Amino acid sequence: MTAQRHVSEIASGIGFPLVTAEQIAEAGLVNEVWLLSSSSDKCVVRLNLAHPSDRAFQEFSIEAACYEAVGSGIGPRVRKIGFFEERAYMVMDYVMGERGEDLAKSQVWQCLGSTLRAVHECCHDQALLNAFDAKEPSQPWLKQLTSSIEQLSPSDPLVALGVYSVEDIPNLATRFSSLPLGPVGLCHGDVSPRNIIVNGDHGTLIDWGCAELTIIPYFDMENAIRDQLLDENRGSYDLPSFASGYGWILSELVEHEAICLSYCVLKSFDLVRWAIDRCPSRTEELAERAKLIWEKVGNLD
Repeated sequence: MTAQRHVSEIASGIGFPLVTAEQIAEAGLVNEVWLLSSSSDKCVVRLNLAHPSDRAFQEFSIEAACYEAVGSGIGPRVRKIGFFEERAYMVMDYVMGERGEDLAKSQVWQCLGSTLRAVHECCHDQALLNAFDAKEPSQPWLKQLTSSIEQLSPSDPLVALGVYSVEDIPNLATRFSSLPLGPVGLCHGDVSPRNIIVNGDHGTLIDWGCAELTIIPYFDMENAIRDQLLDENRGSYDLPSFASGYGWILSELVEHEAICLSYCVLKSFDLVRWAIDRCPSRTEELAERAKLIWEKVGNLD
């Protein structure tokens, strides 16, 4: 049975009077993404390709909880998640508007800032906490921070990999201990022009597969700060416009950028630990990247 037949059967199962089904080839790496149209309605179907069905369904469930938490104006409304022939799928509203990638950089980054501010201020209901297996919003971040500090030791595998030296431990411990404990809330995790649809002054964030309950705003700033630190994709970002949309003055942006440097180090170390445990083939690559991030941040002292 072809993927298009899968999509047709899913449309029939939710009572959608399908007229056309068009695959959006550039829209997803992990999922096949299809635009379904009837005579009066449109929706989007995402069919997971990469993960076992139970894991994919869990990831879709987390995304659905995020969309519910932020409201249909900031994230698309989810119509259904389920299984079709052992493949997990999600059906969502089609969002009208222009792709962020097609807009002027200053415009889209200002819209990203204002939209993300609304995300960071959303309520954390029990369904969202359950989705992230957290008893309260700060639990995941406090656990991550505590673990990151406790693992700094001469026996840390990252020392053997050359990511940092034993002599660096006091500096790293001070940096990590100085990171704020809050505020903590819902973060999107992949803030970029490709993940926002803009309609006038209003933005809708899509693709919440990297979302977490964690430290605001640093989790959502980390990509931009890290890439600027490494001089990668520098032309993709407009942080002053982002700050304007978020409601910061320039001095606040500078203050948050400085704090985010330490967060970038912590995050890069965590990725190496993840690779050691879950994806050994990426350990060397991520260790070299973490080493470079720490060298650049350490040299700013």
